[in-house]
Amino acid sequence: MKKILAFMLTLCTLAFACVALAELPGDTVTVPISVNNTDACYIQLRISFDTSVFEAVSLTASKGYATGTSEITVADADVLPSGQYGTLTLKIKDNAAAGTYQISVTVAEAWNGDDDYATVSASAGSVTVESTACTNHVWDEGTVTTKPTCAKEGVRTYACTNSGCDETKTESIPKLTTHSWDNGAVTTEPTCTKEGVKTFTCPVCKGTKTEAIPAAGHDDGEWVTVTPATCKKDGLKELQCTVCGETLDSEAIPAAGIDHTEGDWATVTEPTCTKDGEKALTCSVCGDTLDTEAIPATGHTEGEWATTTQPTCTEPGEKSLTCSVCGDTLDTEAIPATGHTEGEWATTTQPTCTKPGEKSLTCSVCGDTLDTEAIPATGHTEGEWATTTEPTCSKDGEKSLTCSVCGDVLDTEAIPATGHDDGEWVVVKPATCKADGTKELQCTVCGETLDSEVIPSADIDHTEGEWATTTEPTCTEPGEESLTCSVCGDVLDTKEVPATGHDDGKWITVKPATREETGLKELHCTKCNELLDTAVIPVRTTDYYIGNTACSIGPRFKDESGLTDKWYRFTPVDLSVDGVQTFDLIGSDAYIIGSVTVTVADGTVTIDCSYVSEDVKVHSEFCTFLPSLGEITTVDPAQLPSYDFGEAISIADALNGDTKVLLYICNMVDYHTDMAVTRVWTNSKDFKLQIEALKENMD
Repeated sequence: MKKILAFMLTLCTLAFACVALAELPGDTVTVPISVNNTDACYIQLRISFDTSVFEAVSLTASKGYATGTSEITVADADVLPSGQYGTLTLKIKDNAAAGTYQISVTVAEAWNGDDDYATVSASAGSVTVESTACTNHVWDEGTVTTKPTCAKEGVRTYACTNSGCDETKTESIPKLTTHSWDNGAVTTEPTCTKEGVKTFTCPVCKGTKTEAIPAAGHDDGEWVTVTPATCKKDGLKELQCTVCGETLDSEAIPAAGIDHTEGDWATVTEPTCTKDGEKALTCSVCGDTLDTEAIPATGHTEGEWATTTQPTCTEPGEKSLTCSVCGDTLDTEAIPATGHTEGEWATTTQPTCTKPGEKSLTCSVCGDTLDTEAIPATGHTEGEWATTTEPTCSKDGEKSLTCSVCGDVLDTEAIPATGHDDGEWVVVKPATCKADGTKELQCTVCGETLDSEVIPSADIDHTEGEWATTTEPTCTEPGEESLTCSVCGDVLDTKEVPATGHDDGKWITVKPATREETGLKELHCTKCNELLDTAVIPVRTTDYYIGNTACSIGPRFKDESGLTDKWYRFTPVDLSVDGVQTFDLIGSDAYIIGSVTVTVADGTVTIDCSYVSEDVKVHSEFCTFLPSLGEITTVDPAQLPSYDFGEAISIADALNGDTKVLLYICNMVDYHTDMAVTRVWTNSKDFKLQIEALKENMD
């Protein structure tokens, strides 16, 4: 289908007169929508008006269908007639100013049967709003419609008392000058010396004011002695605040002014065995130290002798005499060694066949070795003869006699070679048409060649076989063919196989063109992928559809169930018979951008999706089966189970054996109309008939 640019036609005046209506504010007016058409089969109209003057009530389509209060769409297989296509009902707002207002109708799209631009004009006329103004207002005493506060001005509204006039005017009422303060809250507590703060808040305007809270003043406590007076020195007492603890006053406590009075002597440091102690004489009144004397050391007190190091068989021990009071060592004496005690003789090294062993006599107390003696060698014990090297056809073997105890070899003997065993003659190189061959006689045991003979050639001419490719040609390099003898396989001749040459593939877009920049496409060989050519893609002049939905052909959910107001479609399919069904994939509810294939085989159904161009950018793909419209509560892909394209889905397990289901595809794609897309007229008779036919597959 021919590619068409998106367009917007401005309003054109019809040959027939536009309707002009005169109404008053508050009235409801109905405006006819008329079209003048020559060849269009599809027309989409958009209606607009001054929303400060009018309020939309309804839009009724006499042809096609209306969308909201702003759009009428009409389509047919034949050329649409001129005439009235609908009516727009408006209410004139009460505050509408007098004047004439145009109701605009714009032709958003118009296409003929060849899918080319069609010439269409449309109109809805105008509406004249007449004035109902009163020229000499007589105002009433006014009503307070908004009371003033300390934060905001108020409003007094006056109404005109003239008959038929509903005009009003307003005056502001000044803000109140007084606040309604609350009981206040202490925001800063007072101390003994500093004032506090109390904050009052107006609940109307949230304003605040503060008042000082007087300082509490100090609270005198009791006099407290800090330093007591002595016989010869003054003391100190203080008066402190009971609240904050601050010192308010202080006074000296006079000394007694008398001589010290001797008390009792008291031990200050106890004496030890070796060091003197100390005693002190203090004043019984003030406790001052008047005199000190030493207390003589007590001296050591002998305790019991005790062993500090036990004697051994060879080393003496030691015993010590200690002070029973402080534990100091006062004297030491040696304890004589005890001497060894003989134990039992024990074997320390076992004798072998060829080497003597050893036994030792040890002390039973400390384990020292006291004496050693040799144990004679035991001598070899002959075991069995055993083969150590197997004989071969041409070499002797060997057998050995070993000691059964230590395994030493005591004697060896040769085992005679077995000799070769002649086998069959074996052809090593067959004779050919022109060359001798070779055959050999080999030993059946070791495989050694025992004899060889020449096989005479047939001495005949070669027999040409078939030409065969030995090196495949490439796009740029020749290959090679060889002719061999069908009897001996010798190469008789070779010839070159010409290079195949490149095979042009499809142009691949490397960089898509935009409306501002050119793009780039490349041509590669389909066999070797070599770059054959490049070309610039001109700046795009086509329409782009970015992030649009693509659904398979079928009824719309919003027409059949009302579960969504989006243009999502579903395809009723019958899975009861094996075979392949193909459906159009429709993007933006406007263009065929690909196809969907449903394959039923061996109890499974597989869905495949393809696009008209590799340049279609797929953001996401969604595919599922729904049992029926009455059994679903949402068509949001995020809340429905999904299947992968190309996945074999079990009809019995995944679909519970249901063969009449609704295929729901909702892919997110980017495409443009310069691709091989086909325009779809969803309001055409043919399309509607196709939808009705699909609906026959629904339960």
